[in-house]
Parts: sequence; C-alpha cells; structure tokens
Amino acid sequence: MKLNIKSALDLLNSITSSLNAKMNEKVLLNILLFVLIPSFAKLQRYNETSKMIDYLLDKEQYDNRLRPGFQEQIVNVTVAMTIVHFGQIREKEMDFNIDIFFYQEWYDERLVHSLPYPINLSGGNHNHLVWMPDTFFLNIKTAKTHDVPSENTKVTIRNNGLVRYSTRLTLTAGCEMNLLDYPLDAQTCSLTIVSYSYPIEDLVYDWAGSTDESIEVMNTAMNEFTLESIALQKENYKYKAGYWTHLNVLFTFKRRIGYSMLQVYAPILLIVTLSWLSFWISKDAAPARIALGITTVLTIVTLMGSLRSEFPKVSYVKAIDLFFIVSFLFVFGTIMEYILVLVKCAMEEKAEKEREGRHKHLAQEMRKEYAKSSSFNKTRVNAREIPTEEGIEVSQNGQEQSSCENQRQASQRMGMPGRTIEKTKNLVRFVLFEHDAHVVDRVSRVAFPLAYLLFNVVYWMYYSFASFS
Repeated sequence: MKLNIKSALDLLNSITSSLNAKMNEKVLLNILLFVLIPSFAKLQRYNETSKMIDYLLDKEQYDNRLRPGFQEQIVNVTVAMTIVHFGQIREKEMDFNIDIFFYQEWYDERLVHSLPYPINLSGGNHNHLVWMPDTFFLNIKTAKTHDVPSENTKVTIRNNGLVRYSTRLTLTAGCEMNLLDYPLDAQTCSLTIVSYSYPIEDLVYDWAGSTDESIEVMNTAMNEFTLESIALQKENYKYKAGYWTHLNVLFTFKRRIGYSMLQVYAPILLIVTLSWLSFWISKDAAPARIALGITTVLTIVTLMGSLRSEFPKVSYVKAIDLFFIVSFLFVFGTIMEYILVLVKCAMEEKAEKEREGRHKHLAQEMRKEYAKSSSFNKTRVNAREIPTEEGIEVSQNGQEQSSCENQRQASQRMGMPGRTIEKTKNLVRFVLFEHDAHVVDRVSRVAFPLAYLLFNVVYWMYYSFASFS
C-alpha cells in the first residue's frame, strides 16, 4: 500500500514537471514571436520598399528624360519656400543674399505605387533617378547648395504619384535699386523663378497658395534694413521661342536710419553749427575767423571724402549728396560772409575819409568867411560847433573817426579788465545785438541758423513722405 502511494506521488511530480516544461516552452516561444515578428515586418517593409523603388525606377519602364504627361497634358509645378535668413544687401554691387529651403511639387502618374506610406529618397543620386523640372532663378549671380554633413536635398514620392522635391540654397541675386532717397530709402528686391526649357505649353508654375502659405520667414534680423513686406506675382513672359511662366517674389526692405544719423548727419550738423561761431568773433580778429572758416570747410570736405567710399556710385544726386552740398554751402558761406564784412568795412572807411576831406575843406572855407566878416580874435571857431555830416564824429582836436574805428576801440574797451560783471549782465544782448559787431554779422547770426533750420525741416519732411509713399 505504501509503494502504491509513493509511485503515485512520483507519477504526479513527473506529470507536473512535464507540464511546467511545456508551459515554459510556450512562454519562451511567445516571447520570441513578440520580438521577431516586428523585425520580420520591418524587414519585409524594407524589402517591399526596395522592390517598389526598383520597380518604379526601372529604366525599362521609367524614362526620367521625359516629363510626366509627355505630349498629353501640361505639368503643373507648385512652388514654396522657407527663408532661413537674409544676408547682406549691397548697394555698390546692387545685389542681396538669401538662404532658403526651396520646395517643388508635381504629379507623375508613372510613380503611383501601392505602399501605404510615402517613399523618401535622400542624398544626391535621386535627381538622376526621377524626372525633375529644370527650374532656375533668373536674376541670381551665384548659387550654392549645401552638402555638409550630407547633401541637403530630399525627394518624397506619395502613393498617388505626388512628388515633392526640397533643397537648401544660398543665393546672391541682383537687385535693381533706386537710390534717389539714399539713405532714407526703401528698396524692393525680387527672386524670379522660371523653367529653362519648358514653355507654358509643357509646364506651368504656381505658388502653393497665399503669401503666408507659400513663403515662410524664419528670421528677419538684418543690420541695416527691416523687412517691410513680401508680395507674390505670376506672369507669362514672352521670349523669342514662346511664352514662359515667371514666378516673382518681391521683398521690400526699409533702411534703418540709426547708422546714417550717427555717422553722417550728426557730425555734419555739428560742423555747420560750429562754423556759425565766426559771427560772434570780432571782424578785426582776422586770423581767428579765417582759421575757423577754413578748418570747418576742410573738416566737412574730409568727412564727405571718407564717407563717399561707402556710398554707391551713381550718376544722379542722392538725398545724402543734397544734404552734403547744402551743408557745405552754409559752411563756405561763413567765409564769404566775413569777406563781405571786410569789403563793406573798407568801403565805409573809404567813404568816411572822403567825407573827412570834404569836411576839412568846408571848415577852412568857413574860417575864411568868418575872418573876412569880423576880427579873427573876436570870433573864434570851435571845431565842435562846426556842422558835421552824418556818421562823422569830430574829436576835441578836430580829428574825425570812422564807424569801423569806433568799433575797434569799443572792442578794445570790452576786453579791458574789470568789465566781467557788466559783460555777464549783457550777455544775451551781446549775442544778438552787439553794438560793436558789423551789421552783416548781426544779420548773419539770425539768418544763417534760420535758413539752415528751414532747409532741414523741408528736407526731412520731404524724404519722410517720399519713403512713406
């Protein structure tokens, strides 16, 4: 009886061990299937994709030299771009730099496939495998494709035959600039997209949609300009061989005024203002006034020469040229004004000397008449009682002084010690109505600043309105 129980227990243990082993094998098999099935599926997808690519691009079935719908229908190519950033805008070379992602889409019925996912081709060989439009930018000077760390191009083929080609380009494009308002100007530069060999009977370009849908701007930061607007155009342009589709994207840039204000306008304004100090210097201080005038003229000429190398060379007068010319004339006018003062003073002295001679002759004649009519001892002629002509002063000893000589003596009196308090009290009146200054100087103190202020008001209002327009 004991043997039967023991044998039964042994049998039960063996059965349990066998069942556990079978269960472990089943679990292990499930784990293996769970791990291997996705790998097999992925491998199968790779094989299916490779076979599909080989099938689609088989040279016996697909000729990439012929466009889709050859001799049957027009190819419609949809264009879009993403602007990575704008580079330099150079007025001297009349061009600008731009870095873009360029996208093109078209349908090729020969590339329709049954895969539920799109086929992506990257690298540089795909452009020799499928047909692509021979798109180029009409107004570019240089173009660069990017191949670091690999070529930045991709072709995507969807199951409905839609082909999307994208690439990254850095372009230097020509830009016809109107610099009449420089540096208070706004410039419009463009990129023109066109096919090289396909007229509108074979290929037509279209934008992907509105401006926001077709053009995306990632970065608008520029040193000298701000991006004001982007506009899209489409036109059919006539060549000798027929009509071609042109797609134009227009970029409007507004120049920043800060650089020109600090480097050009502010120094010129200070130089012109400095030249007006000559009107408050005595006309007898010829070395001081001539030195100040020549220094300001040379300074503004030197400034014009140093800045002109940075400006574009055009055959018409720019806004900055007009400002330079008028400012130079005002500075040069201070020297001419001083010459006018000297000439006018010399003429006044000459006229007063002539009047002095006539006065002496008149005095002698009157003395003779008095001597004849009465005794000379009883009738004495006081020189102060003799009539004088206007503008002539006769001293106690009968000597005459001209107004210019009076101004010299007054200037010397103003410079005498002990007059500081009095000069301080009369500072404002001295600035505008100094009696010792020549009338031309007094007029120039007001006329020159007012005229230059009027010029600046008209200048800035006109070019601000022109830029806004």
